[in-house]
Amino acid sequence: MLQVNTCYLTMRILAPRQWLGKLLECSGDSDPNSIYDIKVVVYRDMSLQEIESIFPVVKAAKKDFRYIEYNEAIKYLNQNIDEVGLINKKWAKGLKIHLVNTRNRIKAFWGKN
Repeated sequence: MLQVNTCYLTMRILAPRQWLGKLLECSGDSDPNSIYDIKVVVYRDMSLQEIESIFPVVKAAKKDFRYIEYNEAIKYLNQNIDEVGLINKKWAKGLKIHLVNTRNRIKAFWGKN
């Protein structure tokens, strides 16, 4: 991991457990019980091509990455925090806390507010 330019998180940090099945369906595995160690790479000051070369997806080794630029990640989290905050349900409150903690962890890694 290049701490100067990248931060990666497990998919479980960005997506609650109950969402993992749906996310993994996109990867094409027909076994719903398969568990993959998917990592989300949050990057900045580098191109996507550079990040993909540092963190390549290698199916045979079960190395799977998703990539998102820092500003896009923060924008995505902010939008979802706001939207979930409007839902008055117990699950939504837990999800909002999860999203806020994820955003804070990414910001703390980068030393940004």
